Amino acid sequence: MSLAIDSYERLETLTDDPDILNLAWTVDEREHPGADPLELCARELSAEGSGALPYLTGYLVKDPYGEGVLGPAVARHLGDRWEPVPVTCGAGVGPLLQSLVRLAGSAPVYVAGDVYPDLPHWVEAADGRCVGAGEKPGEKPDDEAVGAHVAHVRRHGARLVAMERPALTTDGFTDLAAVSGLCAELSADGVVVLVDESNANYCPPGFSAAPPVSRTPNLIVVRGPSKAFGMGAYGSVTACPPRR
Repeated sequence: MSLAIDSYERLETLTDDPDILNLAWTVDEREHPGADPLELCARELSAEGSGALPYLTGYLVKDPYGEGVLGPAVARHLGDRWEPVPVTCGAGVGPLLQSLVRLAGSAPVYVAGDVYPDLPHWVEAADGRCVGAGEKPGEKPDDEAVGAHVAHVRRHGARLVAMERPALTTDGFTDLAAVSGLCAELSADGVVVLVDESNANYCPPGFSAAPPVSRTPNLIVVRGPSKAFGMGAYGSVTACPPRR
């Protein structure tokens, strides 16, 4: 089984062509955000330094997960502005996915369509295994086959469903109602649905499955700024049910 990084060995160039949008590097896209990320970080660090480094000796315990600030901002950006989205800050989508696969415990992880290529390795490292439907990817849209996925999850006894949304090579789960339907069907089984929205920054804000998280107890959505904004070192956000 190959790793995600192995795909770069086959790249002849890192530039785009009329047929391919190369997502390996997005440095050229840093000019598109309203603010220069590097300049913004430099300004914030300079201000912190001139203010006797107030954050160096203290921890912002009033908002340890970043939820107080980011929750409303994520809700406004993704379209559910009247209902804050419960979020947790993380050090990148990859590490978050690596940690979240352990939610499956000793049960299998059901892979619905595409997932990040390293995810199966993380599952195996956690003494787990990945299972799937067995059909060819893209054989039919996943948003027309929620019932089939539910049957496969139950047949395998999986406790975690992992998917990419949007997927790069299949049409799976483009319909947000299909994600909600899958969560609803599997809720009573104690199955968690983990959605990787690393590529969703290229979609309209309303595409995201993050807003329904606040009312969907078995849905987790992970996304970050690395793909569309070239900010891979600036962390990521997990939208997950409120902590109790």
